[in-house]
Amino acid sequence: MTSYIPLSLSDVVHKISIYESELNLFNSSKKKNFGIYYTPDFIVDYIVSNAFLRYLSKFDSDIPQLVKKILSLNSNLSNHEKKILIYLHQHIFPNITVCDISMGWGVFLIHTFDYLFLLRKNVFILLYSPSSSELEEESKKIAIDIIQNSLFGADLSEKAIELAQLKLFKQVMEALNCSNIKLPRANFRQGNSLLGFINKEYINGKDSTNYWVELFLSKFKKKTLITEVYNFLRKQKLVHWKSFFPQLRNREGFDIIVGNPPYINVKRLPQIERYIYASIYETYNSNGDLSNVFWERALSILRPSGVVSFIVPRYWLEGKDSNKLRYFIQKNSRILEIMDFQSNRSLFSESEKKLGVDVSIVTLEKRKEKGLFDVYILQNSERITSVNKHNFLVKQIDQESLSSSRWNFNVPKLVEYLDEHSCLTLGGDKENNIPGVCYIGKGCSTGNNSIFTLKKIKDNIFEGYKKVKLSLPENEQRVLRRLIKNSDITRYFLKKQERYWIFLKDKSISDYPMIEQYLHKYIEKLKETQKKYGSKNFFDYAAYRSLNLIDSVPKIVTPYQSSINRFALVKSKAPLTINETDVITLVIKQEMRSKLDWFFLLSLLNSELLHYYIKHRNKKIYYLYDFRTSQITTLPIQVSHNQKVVSFFSECMYRAQALQLDDRLYMQVRSKLEFIINSLVFEIYLREKLSSELEEVLQEIVFTQKPEVINFKRENEFLSKILSSPTIIKQLRQIYSNKEVTSVVKDLSLPYSKFIIK
Repeated sequence: MTSYIPLSLSDVVHKISIYESELNLFNSSKKKNFGIYYTPDFIVDYIVSNAFLRYLSKFDSDIPQLVKKILSLNSNLSNHEKKILIYLHQHIFPNITVCDISMGWGVFLIHTFDYLFLLRKNVFILLYSPSSSELEEESKKIAIDIIQNSLFGADLSEKAIELAQLKLFKQVMEALNCSNIKLPRANFRQGNSLLGFINKEYINGKDSTNYWVELFLSKFKKKTLITEVYNFLRKQKLVHWKSFFPQLRNREGFDIIVGNPPYINVKRLPQIERYIYASIYETYNSNGDLSNVFWERALSILRPSGVVSFIVPRYWLEGKDSNKLRYFIQKNSRILEIMDFQSNRSLFSESEKKLGVDVSIVTLEKRKEKGLFDVYILQNSERITSVNKHNFLVKQIDQESLSSSRWNFNVPKLVEYLDEHSCLTLGGDKENNIPGVCYIGKGCSTGNNSIFTLKKIKDNIFEGYKKVKLSLPENEQRVLRRLIKNSDITRYFLKKQERYWIFLKDKSISDYPMIEQYLHKYIEKLKETQKKYGSKNFFDYAAYRSLNLIDSVPKIVTPYQSSINRFALVKSKAPLTINETDVITLVIKQEMRSKLDWFFLLSLLNSELLHYYIKHRNKKIYYLYDFRTSQITTLPIQVSHNQKVVSFFSECMYRAQALQLDDRLYMQVRSKLEFIINSLVFEIYLREKLSSELEEVLQEIVFTQKPEVINFKRENEFLSKILSSPTIIKQLRQIYSNKEVTSVVKDLSLPYSKFIIK
């Protein structure tokens, strides 16, 4: 028999305030650590109502319109609508089940109560025109029935579960306009919803958790970790869905699942937990977000034709490392709707915007058959206070046309053209069998950057962690490597900073007594890192990555995140360097060096055309584009038989950037060089669409008329002469009259009209 809890509204409100204080719901650091983003009410309302309408429409296509009448108590109903109303009242609404598998303090389920309660109450009014006492009695029955049989949820936090129940009770009491009532306990359970049985209950009298752990360990491949895995799992509270919720025992699963799964990179989880999820979920991605596997879990506990709708980070749509999730969704569900908010973060509070997540609302049906679905792409960056579809560009997509490759629904035709007409890519495109011109790798991780970083003060004096000063003799300075940081990289040129990392790989630390003495000040911290990463020595890095590329010269470096494409050349005479993790290194493959000049490649990579390509193709996190290996490896690369022309201007730009001046003459030279280089790149990539011959004309001018002695004044005069040449102007007008080129200039707001309007 169901037990009821006697409640008073004042007591419930008081307890809510206590729990909110204990949970510290609005602490932004906690939100980031646990991937928690509190969803605005209008978004929750949209997800809940949209999921309901999508689910209900499978019973009758007229239901969405009928729901509008129900909510507004419009009694002007056709006979067909009255029949549907009776069917909803007797068969659908009393049996509908809604779950949130990462419920937090229950905002989605509380909104679900509001929505379902209003629907059921209004249907009762429309069907029976009850008296006020009859309506009061029926409303109470409806509220209790929804609590007992329609709302289900799970979360890791026991306090969050308790708070959610209190908030639900408060909502029920306000809906019933009562200050005292007895209500049943909600179907909210504490536990890890990603672990546990989906269909099985108790088997041969065994405890479900013990049995689940036994089954899991029997299939776990990393046998050396079994003890650690066992200990981890025994501390977890697993969610066995049909054991936790007896209402599901005769059902195939939930009808609707809604929510906002935690946004947390799996690398921030304990390693053992990562191994476990990797063994269970085919959508698990070692570089991805934990929210990925919530899709797989949700679909596994959803009934056939059930609907799941989540607000999640949008980068799984386009991220090259999310192929598994896209494949799983494509194979196991029908996409009903995708609402892409692009980079608009006004959904969240100011503190949450800084946490760095762009979101989308995705709604799926558990169904093998595919069809057409709508993608809504937000078109402005204004603050969002409601879901108004008039602010979105709508595209209809055939799901059958999708593969596991990136789902970028707003790609300009020019970007598709560049993909289709490039015979080379930056790192190689295995999927389309296109060779790459470079090896690409990311930087190293010391595990203790602040300790290993030394700043040169003067001569042989360096400053380390906590401003500790070191006097290093010449032989000890040889184990220092110039540090390349993200902020050092400009287009073309690498700013030289007097920062270094201590680099003792394969060295004997006793040969460097001053450095040894310095590192021993922090020996406990260094040994913690050594143990964590399994390093050989306390002075070793946590991860030595891509050293063969980092040690190469020349090479090109780029930040792994940037608002624009920034590629800098490190020339052959440069001293040994070291990269942080957020710096990517590129080295031209030996077999490509006869086809590709370093300065030519540098021009392509820094061009506005590839800036445009990256803007519309690469994964974006807030205002920064992703330049990690997986994102830039398929950048289209074109070669030219006149590389020397491009390389000449590229080398001029490199010299100009190296000076980093701020005077007018310098700015004039740089802007002219940028314009000429970008014009050449347009011609190289769009040769089939252009009739211009800028490369050929410039080749003749450059190698017959360039000044022997280069300085800014002469260079500016030479560039002005080029740009005032009628022949050159003719070629430029042909290039910039092309509609694709015009679209790039407009999209990036390039100030090029001053050069071509004569």
